Amino acid sequence: NIQFQDADEKLSKRLRELLSTPQEKLIVGLFSIAHKPFALNNIIKNDNVYFKEYWLYNIPRYRKIINKYINQDLSYYEVDMNHNAKFHELWRNFFTGKRLVLTGCKEAFSNLKFNIFDVAKELKYEFVPNKNCFSVYEDILSRLKGYDKDFIHILMCGPTACVLAADLAQEGFKALDLGHIAKHYDWEKRGISLEDGENLAKFFGTDELER
Repeated sequence: NIQFQDADEKLSKRLRELLSTPQEKLIVGLFSIAHKPFALNNIIKNDNVYFKEYWLYNIPRYRKIINKYINQDLSYYEVDMNHNAKFHELWRNFFTGKRLVLTGCKEAFSNLKFNIFDVAKELKYEFVPNKNCFSVYEDILSRLKGYDKDFIHILMCGPTACVLAADLAQEGFKALDLGHIAKHYDWEKRGISLEDGENLAKFFGTDELER
């Protein structure tokens, strides 16, 4: 279980398969922070106590779960992201002039005051439940497959996004699972600090409409 997705054996099975089985047209990423030897020193030296405590507690758990599914014959990409102004500007340059389909919960999009995607040529929104969206997976996939293939699918719907990216890739679509990038950009522009524990818990919690 995580806050916005209850444990689901079918979803877990798909995620395990994506980790261990090569799939044409698909890039699978891992948190390098949990695998590189120098990363531990960076964690220990980090001034953000919440960041430090989170990773020192979770890296052993993460490795125990993930490592048995890693295929040593495959290459994995890094998914660590530095969510700062320079990083976000690189993504905005990429989105400029593109046709994008944004898949995520309506609550998250409604809360945005600054939209990292507003430089796109065309934006389409596909809303999914803010919790347990894997329960309607086939409906979501069917809707996304209805778009022209010159659209890029930006997926922001928890672990369901990983599976969607894989299935869309097999159908010849371009798809990116970008996690919380929209919220990261919005909060960075609004000056909301993730070094505050309460903010951090809210950031990674289930999206609800702000009042």
